Amino acid sequence: MIRLVHLVHLNLSRLGDCYKNEDWNNLDDDDLPNLFFLKLHGNQVNIETFQSLNVKRPKLLISTKWNYLINWTETDNGYIFHDTFDGDIRAIENDLHQIDGFCDVRITSPSFIYNRRHGSVARTSSFRSYPFAFKEKEPFEISIHDHSV
Repeated sequence: MIRLVHLVHLNLSRLGDCYKNEDWNNLDDDDLPNLFFLKLHGNQVNIETFQSLNVKRPKLLISTKWNYLINWTETDNGYIFHDTFDGDIRAIENDLHQIDGFCDVRITSPSFIYNRRHGSVARTSSFRSYPFAFKEKEPFEISIHDHSV
């Protein structure tokens, strides 16, 4: 078995079901001991599995969707997991960018995407549902008779 001792950032986004929840349930302290950030966007994940992992490793940042990190509050009756992240996620993202190997980390959803095939794509709703409205790119008029400088 290969031990990835020095791995700090693992992005498994949009990989479908190439891993099993049991893999994460059976993760020992010796497995991925330095993992600091786990990104699982666009996958069908069993959120309880990753909530349990986050309680086991509270310093591990786990993002299962845009603009969200698993977060919880410990009470006398156990743990309460929050559906939203109310902290300053952009500040966390900026802090991650200062660490070697994290320069391309994105937790916040992009506000604008350009698609060559469909033209400009503008976000039309909240980050939870992700429907995008395709808008054709406006053509530029170029005139050979324009003598402006």
